Amino acid sequence: MNRSLRWIIVGVLSMFCVIYKLETRSHNNESATMFIPKDTVVCKNIDTLTSEIVYKMIVDNYIVNPDIVLKQAILETGHFTSRACLEDNNLFGFVSRNGLMKFDSPGECVAWYKQWQKIWYNPFKYKDYYQFLDSIGYATNGTYTSQLKRIRTEWN
Repeated sequence: MNRSLRWIIVGVLSMFCVIYKLETRSHNNESATMFIPKDTVVCKNIDTLTSEIVYKMIVDNYIVNPDIVLKQAILETGHFTSRACLEDNNLFGFVSRNGLMKFDSPGECVAWYKQWQKIWYNPFKYKDYYQFLDSIGYATNGTYTSQLKRIRTEWN
């Protein structure tokens, strides 16, 4: 077996391991922090979430399409007022077989989003991030991306 083929196999196997870890975590509802890399920016001890704070966490974690991702957080949490946000620190409506996922802090949820995005989003496959969200069925609501586009932030 030639060297480049071995590296391809190693890369594919590594990706399967990451996906397996994320799937196992979401099915067992373990702490999300165990799969967040140590160098990831995670803000803790936030009393009141604002669009500015969440946007900074998104940008600090190098999440692709931060404006749209902020809109997702706003829509999913009802402007950071939902029970999932306030009690479980779940900014994006992440679910597992056991229901809504729980995070130790909003920053850990943002870091989880980054890991999720690294696995699922391929910018060469979709014309834009809205098409990506639609194609993977991010929300069961057929008007999800239309709702996102209507949300105005100070960055629009």
